[in-house]
Amino acid sequence: METFVAAVRAPRARPGGRGTGGWVLPVAGAAVFAVAVALRATARYGPGAEPDTVTYLAAAHHLRTGHGFADIDGSPLTLFPPLFPAAVAALEWLGLGPLPAARFLNAALLGVLVVLAAVWTRRISGSAVLGAVVAVVVAVATPMVAMGSDALSEPIGIVFVVACLLFLTEARRTGAVRHGFLAGLAAGLACLARYASVALFPVGIVILLLRPGRATARIRLAATFLVAGAVPFGAWLARNVAAAGNATGDGRGRSALTFAASLKLTLAAVGAWVLPGATPVDARAVVGGLLVATVTGALLASAVAERRRARPAVLGTAALALPAALFVVFGVGSVVWFEATMAIDPPPRFLLPVFVPLVVAAAVGVADLARHRAWRPPAAAALVALVVAASLPGLVAFVRRADRKGLLDYSTPAWAASPLLDSLKADPVRGTVASDDPYILELRLGIPAQLTPARTYYASRQATDELPAFVQAATRAAAAGGLSVVWFPRSYQPYLYSLADLEKVLCLRIERHFADGDLLRSCPGGT
Repeated sequence: METFVAAVRAPRARPGGRGTGGWVLPVAGAAVFAVAVALRATARYGPGAEPDTVTYLAAAHHLRTGHGFADIDGSPLTLFPPLFPAAVAALEWLGLGPLPAARFLNAALLGVLVVLAAVWTRRISGSAVLGAVVAVVVAVATPMVAMGSDALSEPIGIVFVVACLLFLTEARRTGAVRHGFLAGLAAGLACLARYASVALFPVGIVILLLRPGRATARIRLAATFLVAGAVPFGAWLARNVAAAGNATGDGRGRSALTFAASLKLTLAAVGAWVLPGATPVDARAVVGGLLVATVTGALLASAVAERRRARPAVLGTAALALPAALFVVFGVGSVVWFEATMAIDPPPRFLLPVFVPLVVAAAVGVADLARHRAWRPPAAAALVALVVAASLPGLVAFVRRADRKGLLDYSTPAWAASPLLDSLKADPVRGTVASDDPYILELRLGIPAQLTPARTYYASRQATDELPAFVQAATRAAAAGGLSVVWFPRSYQPYLYSLADLEKVLCLRIERHFADGDLLRSCPGGT
């Protein structure tokens, strides 16, 4: 800690300075620690898996078998981008199974993220020690380790988000076209992992157009960034339109959330990073809002002060940290907008891309404040120790919980020991299959199944017309082996029609009954 204090109080090194100052081992150690914890958390029940996981892994399977990027049923998939399943498919070629491939891939990417966060911090602050401190903070952060323990696209997407912001920092500092190109390429790859990463484009354009220098040079740099990112991402969207008639998936209906409700939930997700889980949502929202406003506002104020004190062409620490601060604002705002306008699941993981930029911005701001206020060494050291110490109990609890309960929907003891799944494995169903949880059938048994009809879109009040179509499909299936309905009561969601609803319009008979669900068959006559 004394080394950290000396670093933040010493005269600031040139941003991007190349002295390592013994930082390599701490950063490497932090990365190895993060990877090890993610692998430890997934050792018993595997990586966290949910419906999105199953769709990604199905797409990886289709890619590996030469059928293109396709959904579970073989139709062109546009709702999800291709980078994560492509990476999983590449690891499957080496002999790994789908879930083990996702497990090792995302744990390794967590380690890469730790290193990138350290490098980015050092390039902003000129302090290798501050970079090492950020690496440790990210490595022991439960939200990041949990992310690296799930079989989802966040790790690869966030790695490219941070890479883009790092190159934007370099482009802002040097004005080099190559940095603008690399930033744009990273932005495009981030969007090919997570569509929501499109928020990088306005961030990059603003950051590059507002850097010091001639207008023509700034415009050329911003244009290079935009083209480098838009070409790969645009090519993918064009493929989607050509293959399926839509760019990013069919419409999901209108959201049931107001902007105010979406803002509260979004800020509460940020507040949950620093508050206990039992904290009321309103309190978490207030703390999350204060955290975002304080960090970004302080950096903006410092950047303005630096500009007044120095020559216009000289960029200080706060000015170089603006890509981090601006992405925090745009990232939070984009999630609020998505949740308030589209009927999508608003889980806390949507905010995870903001985590590292927020940590980097906060670390740079605190170090700058410590330097200018001449804080005593024990005070600065205590602040760093407090952050790390506060993170460790949550991390230990996360690993213990993973051992007891598993992770996410499908990596749990209940699914690992399901009598209904065991029966279907021993005696597979015939004909057309539908289920209120078709993803578990695909993941555990490789049985393709359709989702039973929904009464409304998820997170929406807009009614669907799926029930009549389901009845028609069941009638057609009667001539080809009949329809099987695999019903898991614990998986039922209110937006779906209940089993009782289905039985009112369709003749279904229980063929097998178990404690965790039923296998029903349609009557020979259909309805």
